[in-house]
Amino acid sequence: MATVLAPQEYAGDPAVVVDEARNARDVVRIRREIAGREWATRHGIGTAETVAVHPDGLWLVSRRARDEPGEPWSYVLAAFDAASRIQDLPCPDFAGSPTAWRAPRRSVPLRAARLLRAGVDLREFVAARTAFDQLPRSVTVHNDFHRKNVLNSGTDGRPGSGVTVIDWELTARGPRHHDLVMLIVDVVDSEVARAAWQLLLNSVPVQEHPALATQLRWLTLRTYTSEITSPSDDTDVAKTARRRERWRAAQQWADELVTDPREVS
Repeated sequence: MATVLAPQEYAGDPAVVVDEARNARDVVRIRREIAGREWATRHGIGTAETVAVHPDGLWLVSRRARDEPGEPWSYVLAAFDAASRIQDLPCPDFAGSPTAWRAPRRSVPLRAARLLRAGVDLREFVAARTAFDQLPRSVTVHNDFHRKNVLNSGTDGRPGSGVTVIDWELTARGPRHHDLVMLIVDVVDSEVARAAWQLLLNSVPVQEHPALATQLRWLTLRTYTSEITSPSDDTDVAKTARRRERWRAAQQWADELVTDPREVS
C-alpha cells in the first residue's frame, strides 16, 4: 500500500510523535491503538493524547507523553493500580484473540541451537510454555505491559495518575495478573522486582500463587530467550545478562512458593 503522510505541520515538532502506516498491518495497529486510548480514557486509565488521526487509520499524531527516568516505588504502585483496573474491566470490542506467538518453522533449528548454547534446556522451555498456555484466559490484559509501554509520568495524587499506558494493539483476554507479572519481569532493579513480586503475592489469595509462578517462569524465560535468539548484530550484552539473571532469580522465587507451607493443602 502507498504510504499516506501526516500533515506537514507536524513534521519536526518535538512535542508530538507521528506514526504513519506502511502496510495493512500498521493500519490495524493504529486503529486498535486509537480504540484502546478511547477505552482507557473512558475508564480513567492514563494514556497518550491523540492530536490528530487519519479517518482510515493511515496515520496517527500523538502528544509526546512525559516519561521520567527510573522506576521508583511510586511508579511500581501506579503501574500495579493501572494493571489491576484494566483486568477488572470487561474485555473491549477491539481486543484481539489471545493466541500464543510461535517462531516461524524455518527459524526453529537455529533458535534451538542458540538456546542450547545459552544453557536453556529445550524440555524446560517447552514445559514452561505449555504450562502457561494452559492457564485460563479469564480477564482483560494489556498484554505488552513493560517499561517502554508503561511510562513514568509522575503522580499527582489522582486515581490513575503516575503512569501513562501506551500501545494497546495487543489487548486481549489473558491470565489473571498477567500484566503485573510482565512488569515485574521487566523492571530493571532486582530489589524493586523482588519487592514487587512479594507485593503481588501478598495481595492475592494463596490459591492463585501456582498460576503466578507459572507465569513468572514462562515470562522470564521468554524474555531471556528473545534476547539470545535475536540476530547477533542486535544483541544488547548488558540487557541479555540482566534477563538471564532475572530468569534465574525467578526460578528460585517460583520454587519458594512450592515449599511455602501455606501452599500445602
